[in-house]
Amino acid sequence: MAVRSRPLSSKEIEFSENEIVKVMDNKMIILMDPYEYNAPSEVFKNRSREQHYAFDYVFDQYSNQVLNNLFSHYKISVFQNSTKFLLEGVVNGFNATVFAYGATGAGKTYT
Repeated sequence: MAVRSRPLSSKEIEFSENEIVKVMDNKMIILMDPYEYNAPSEVFKNRSREQHYAFDYVFDQYSNQVLNNLFSHYKISVFQNSTKFLLEGVVNGFNATVFAYGATGAGKTYT
């Protein structure tokens, strides 16, 4: 299973929102708690508000969806690392499914 973190939208940047998604080693996502609590610090003593999720592959907001882009060699292609390996099986008569899930306008169709 692979997941891609999207970049902040222009509206989020306009409102000075902070990124709460951190990608670690292309295998793990860390979600930071976006809310500031007014409760005393004793309430959250010895508790982390971060959530850690592991995947087969994690793409950050800088990963591209272009197969061959000479000018972005440092970016990771979503297609190359999540779907390309399925094509040989399809050509040889095997079924394959790529399920894309996400919010409207997140780039599922383009991917």
